[in-house]
Amino acid sequence: MSTVLSAEECKQCGHEDADSEFDCRTYKTFMMCCRCGYGETWYRKYDEDGDHCGWKHEITRGVGVLWYRDTGESAFCSQPLSTSKNVLAAESWLREQIANGSIEAETAEFWARMREQHGGKSMAKAAITS
Repeated sequence: MSTVLSAEECKQCGHEDADSEFDCRTYKTFMMCCRCGYGETWYRKYDEDGDHCGWKHEITRGVGVLWYRDTGESAFCSQPLSTSKNVLAAESWLREQIANGSIEAETAEFWARMREQHGGKSMAKAAITS
């Protein structure tokens, strides 16, 4: 199996470095914006005989992304957020993890979508501390 990784412009916020991945075996295409959390996935559809019969396209609207690094680790983790309920739950979880030392506080941040005069396309970065 091989995949092709590239960057593309996010259709929601206009960020130029949204992550895109194409699976050469399954033809699945996945895109996720690391700034606003917007995502798109294309899957091949098959009929009852296993023949390709079209495509399924899923879109997830993003309201932000949670970024953090586990204590003692070098890799960052990210979690796209698609509802305001997700944002509140992620903030609560993140504060708890920072308080118990599981997450390095200086690496934890949200990119949250702001409702402004720019049609909701403005993004604000907010650091979270205990």
